[in-house]
Order: sequence, then structure tokens, then C-alpha cells
Amino acid sequence: IERLEETGQKPDIIANSALRHFQLLHRLRGLYDKGAPAAQIVGQCSPPIFFRRRDTVAREIGMWNREDLEKAIERLGQTVRDARLNQNLGPALLSDVFLTLGRVSRARRGRR
Repeated sequence: IERLEETGQKPDIIANSALRHFQLLHRLRGLYDKGAPAAQIVGQCSPPIFFRRRDTVAREIGMWNREDLEKAIERLGQTVRDARLNQNLGPALLSDVFLTLGRVSRARRGRR
């Protein structure tokens, strides 16, 4: 996060990018829950997902359940808001939310 800040990236912008990614996963997970294969969902996504990200996104669709995605979206939304309201706390808030999401992701991978 410090390296991103050194390049001029603001914590609220980084959190907002992560929020959009999780919103995409949530939308695609809905299709996955209806029985469509993850690779097919990713391949038919509009706008198209960059080819280097397709395998990762397909894996994430299967790894995250809807409940955890909804919690992640809520938490990231709070982080965006809080980071915008208090620029000084932005890096700490972003670190906290990414650590939390990483722990959930690790737990999800362990259950597969």
C-alpha cells in the first residue's frame, strides 16, 4: 500500500477499485449459483474481462460464496467512505480491509 501511495494512488481510489471487483464477482456468482460454469460466465461477461484475468476471476467466482461477497462489498464500501472522510486514516483502513479479505480468501481456499 505504501508503494501505491508513493506513485500517487489514493487509498479511497484503491478501495473503490477493489469494491468494483467484488461487485463484479457478486454479479457473476449469481449466475454461477444458477448452474452456469465459471469459465463460461467469464467468457461471456460484458464488458469482457481482460484475458490474463479470466482464470483468476473464474477461480474467485467458485471460491467466494454470496454471503462473503456481500460482507466484502459492505466492508469495502465503508472503507471507501471512511478513507474519503479522513485522508490520514486511509492507508490504515485500506490495510485492514485487505488483511481481512486475505484471511477470508485463505480460509475459502483451504475448504476447497
